Amino acid sequence: MEMILRGRSSLRLFSSSPSPFSSSSPFSFLFFCSLFLDMCVYAVYRFFFIFSILVSGLYLSLFSLFLFGYPVCYERPNEREEIPNNI
Repeated sequence: MEMILRGRSSLRLFSSSPSPFSSSSPFSFLFFCSLFLDMCVYAVYRFFFIFSILVSGLYLSLFSLFLFGYPVCYERPNEREEIPNNI
């Protein structure tokens, strides 16, 4: 029984101590500023990563256009099969 009472009193002491993330603490402001800056840096990094993938795809398609004279995803008009008109 004494252990339970000691545990409760230590919990009461722990809960009465100021939290580093309380609104009155200056550390909470620094913590949320660093979190916000971290999210901004990650968003900029993700944007440039996706942008670089799109730009590299654009360069590859332009390179194939100049190399082969037509985009690779299309077939040349003279290589299409002629469908006979059976009326």
